[in-house]
Amino acid sequence: KKISISSIFSLSRGFFRLDQVVKMEMCIMKSLNWYLNPPTPSTFVDILHPMMLELTEDEDSMAEIKDLAKYLLELSVCDGYFINKNPSLIAHAAITAAMNVLATPIKIQRRLQALPTSASPPSIDECAGRLHNIYSVSMSEHQLSSAATGREASPTSVFS
Repeated sequence: KKISISSIFSLSRGFFRLDQVVKMEMCIMKSLNWYLNPPTPSTFVDILHPMMLELTEDEDSMAEIKDLAKYLLELSVCDGYFINKNPSLIAHAAITAAMNVLATPIKIQRRLQALPTSASPPSIDECAGRLHNIYSVSMSEHQLSSAATGREASPTSVFS
């Protein structure tokens, strides 16, 4: 949702003048190099999904891979390792890790690796391995939590 400068100005209750609000907003945008709405790894998964559908006729499997990849992306925000990684690399690694977890046939995994991305295979594999490890830990904690409480908890939440 867009917030107008006049709304920000009115929120200041007269503490700042309109020209000060405009000047500060310009200062912030320049310091961010106008990098205001960068694409997220989730956006890249959404972009890659139609290409993934071309890899195989099994739409259900691809939907499952996409869902798990998105879950892995949620897990990735808990690891500072991914902070300086490109969103496209994280997305590609999440899809790769999801395919590994779901035991997707190697033929399809190789086709995914052949898709044109800016990430190098070693970088993708390193990030995918990290995501796989985070996933394993989260699933272990999920199983421990379920056993301790005696009820099945949702594995869709990263936090207990």
